[in-house]
Amino acid sequence: MTQVEFIAHLESYRTDLEGILSRFVHKQSDISIANNDQSKFYQLILEIQALFRDNLPATNYDKLIVKEYNIGVENFLESSSYDSVQKCIGILKAVKTRVANNPELFSKLNIQTTSAESGQSRLQPPEKVTLRWLYNHVPSSFWIWLVGIFFAVFVAGVGLGRLKFIQELFGANSH
Repeated sequence: MTQVEFIAHLESYRTDLEGILSRFVHKQSDISIANNDQSKFYQLILEIQALFRDNLPATNYDKLIVKEYNIGVENFLESSSYDSVQKCIGILKAVKTRVANNPELFSKLNIQTTSAESGQSRLQPPEKVTLRWLYNHVPSSFWIWLVGIFFAVFVAGVGLGRLKFIQELFGANSH
């Protein structure tokens, strides 16, 4: 995706969000999102999140927009707030400004993504798997899990060894 196409997508999403904002229902005691707009707003946030992840992976804009959406639905009715939609529009405007003012950023981020996807940064298998290599490259959570499995098998073996059926099966005499 080019910088121009990216900015066009941002503008389209901004227009959609402003449409949702214009349809908020203003009552005497509250302001609430229109009935059909709640699911549309959710869908737009997911699409914008994907757009940011795909085109600006080294930034945190995808997390930021989802965070603002989630803050907006943390209320009694679990419906989006007016402020949440406004903040999401603000994020889109800020991203547009950043990309428009810094075209090198957009191309640099896409180049980094392309080179990472081409497999240049993949972990190459070792010529020989040694205990040292396993110790250095396997996470500690795996080792804890493995010890737990061995312990569980041992305990199960001890427990089964006490059963009369197993003792008779293996010919162990118990006096």
